[in-house]
Amino acid sequence: MEIGELEEQIEKFARLQKEIHILKQYVYQQWEKDKNEQLSQFPTIAYIDTNKLEHTKEYQKLKSLSVKTLKSMTACERKKEIIQIQKVHQAMQTIVHAVIETINKYPVSDGDLRKRNVNM
Repeated sequence: MEIGELEEQIEKFARLQKEIHILKQYVYQQWEKDKNEQLSQFPTIAYIDTNKLEHTKEYQKLKSLSVKTLKSMTACERKKEIIQIQKVHQAMQTIVHAVIETINKYPVSDGDLRKRNVNM
């Protein structure tokens, strides 16, 4: 394997790790916000899904992988890890997409359906 390809794989892995972290932060922030405002249950579901994902064996392994470890792997092993992190990344993107869709569908305002009294 060429050095350029190795560095490219490592950069891709590191970028996906960072993006997963940012996506998780977004879900947790939305959950905290809606929890404090006692709004929709949806961010709670997203929080639970994110939390479950964080506790999977695959995620724990990916989280602990370092650049040094990646460099010491064979090309085949690295490719497997990249495929695995892409799956985790896709799962987080799906969760965040659902949160954003819900926020867009039910924007927070005085007329927000999530804030209305059900006994109208």
